[in-house]
Amino acid sequence: TKLCALDDKNFNQNLSSFSASQISNADRLQPLLPEHPAYFIYTSGSSGQSKAVMGTHAALLNRIQWVNCRVPWSENEVTLSRSSIAFVDASTECLAPLCLGRTVHLCSDQEKNDPLAMIDLMRRYKVFRVNLVPSLIPSWIDSIRHHSEGLHGNLIISGEYLSPALALDVSQCFSNCNIFNFYGMTETCGDSSFVQYKRFDAQSKEQTCDTIGDSISNTTLYILDTQLNAVCGQEIGEIYIAGKGLA
Repeated sequence: TKLCALDDKNFNQNLSSFSASQISNADRLQPLLPEHPAYFIYTSGSSGQSKAVMGTHAALLNRIQWVNCRVPWSENEVTLSRSSIAFVDASTECLAPLCLGRTVHLCSDQEKNDPLAMIDLMRRYKVFRVNLVPSLIPSWIDSIRHHSEGLHGNLIISGEYLSPALALDVSQCFSNCNIFNFYGMTETCGDSSFVQYKRFDAQSKEQTCDTIGDSISNTTLYILDTQLNAVCGQEIGEIYIAGKGLA
């Protein structure tokens, strides 16, 4: 099998040795099927030892199709990509717009760690969506509280716990943006559920409640007890996820 390493200094020369034509099943050892691997990626190891996860084409396509239906890309929309391709969120942050023929700007390390530089990029390229993890949000809010005027679009938050108080701070800072909180894990192709916060009211318990929202397409969430029985209201259980997104 011919390989082409992206960090090889002769990358461009090596790339030219590959055919530019579309790969077909005749070029493969066997036909490509939905259950075949699309990627292998490591978990963060937050619950123990890091492990490799195989994501399937079916799971990846399901996630990309869902996010485009829920938060569709406009015809000429540009996306800022902050995540490493080795991070599961890169599938919707980078691969999803590319699959739709949209433009992706790969942020430099300096840009992705500078909130004001990111705001400048959003204005320069007319970016209408950005992905953040909750732990980065306080520094963003402190830096851009007086620089976010006129920003419209979609702010997607995922990867960590988003508290109602922090979500309220985000909505006040990005008052013209739709705010989404995605919940999931590497073993489920990144996202399994979502909640959308359009506008926050400090007096509204409904909009600031602690929730992971509704399941995404072709995904079912169960809350089960230690005997794998469904729990009743107000009972404590664990989340079990079923559907196309499973690794």
